[in-house]
Amino acid sequence: MKIQKKLHGPMDQLASALALNCFQLGCGIQDVPPVDYCCDNPDWMTKLTEVAPNLKLRDLAIPGTHDSASSTIEKMKPFAAVGRTQNVSCYEQLQRGARYLDIRVGGGEEGDSDICIFHGFLKGGKFASVLDEITQFVSENPGEFIFLDIVLEYGREMSDAQRFHLFETIKTACGEGLVTTEDKRSWCKYGEVTIGALAEHGKNFLVGVHDRIFGFTHDGVVHTEDHIKEKYGFFKASKLMRNKWHNTRDLQELLSSNEEDLKLYGSKRNTFHNSSFVFTPGVGGAGDVMHMLVGTKSLRPVSYARILYKFDVLDDHLRARADESFNLVSFDFIDLCPALVCFLIGLNFPAKLELIEASVTYPDGNSADCTDKVKEYIKRGNCLYLTNIQKDLDLSSAE
Repeated sequence: MKIQKKLHGPMDQLASALALNCFQLGCGIQDVPPVDYCCDNPDWMTKLTEVAPNLKLRDLAIPGTHDSASSTIEKMKPFAAVGRTQNVSCYEQLQRGARYLDIRVGGGEEGDSDICIFHGFLKGGKFASVLDEITQFVSENPGEFIFLDIVLEYGREMSDAQRFHLFETIKTACGEGLVTTEDKRSWCKYGEVTIGALAEHGKNFLVGVHDRIFGFTHDGVVHTEDHIKEKYGFFKASKLMRNKWHNTRDLQELLSSNEEDLKLYGSKRNTFHNSSFVFTPGVGGAGDVMHMLVGTKSLRPVSYARILYKFDVLDDHLRARADESFNLVSFDFIDLCPALVCFLIGLNFPAKLELIEASVTYPDGNSADCTDKVKEYIKRGNCLYLTNIQKDLDLSSAE
């Protein structure tokens, strides 16, 4: 708890204020989660398929990450703390349970095959290296299924030859594990396909491509959306999933916007749905500049993430809505919310949890029954999630 208070208090304010809140290095980013919790989930889909093969992919609660490859931006690069939204590699994110990856790319300066990771103007590592990490994970865990969302980063250029190389590289890497257009026509209908069917057909990847990458020409052939869909089996991301950009720095607005979007689109079966719990840092005027000088506001994504990951914020928000039709759920800094990731994964498993008795023992040796109170936090009948035992069970600090 002392570590948590330190990271969630003056330390973050000081780090935010350094060099006008922006010109700072990634070594100041928080990388210690507020809870000590198991974060190893490399084969949760494999295990789920073994016990419930008829579960539909569209009905699963699936953790994911935003700007997934931004950890490749070097920590010692100026502005790195503003550009990095993940502490750990894509491989490590998959190990922790993420199955949706948002990969932002742009053209490099070293030729047609030079595709790099970008977040804004900040350049990260090579896309090929990130893809190698992803395919390594799948080779080690062949029963897992991953959504790849490939985005041409805003403001970045990519030549026609580089776009062609990008598609060829992804198709080669995914191999037979890629869900193709023919699969979608025959057995892989988005709203109906089961995890058992995906495993039976040996499928590991569903690739969505952002609109800005379409429409290039290579060897005289215009690579339109339809051409790419037929040749590569990559789908237009906006048709593959509902993925609203909430574009806000306000906590309540982010939570309510996600809730409204889920109610409107969460139950639609023709596409997947991504609930994106991600802030958009920015400067709204002179007042914001003054706040940033002293660190009470920040451009650092981690400063916003730490607000979400306090015990009574996103944990409580998702727990209270666990019965709703969550599908993909994406975060910044997945390493800072391990319990939340495990909770989402746990919601998918069909085994029912029957609570016989729960009690609290006090320092004086007396005990009190709290069975009914604990039962309130068993969600979907199978997953107990106590985010703050003292608060959840109405215990005083002395108790």
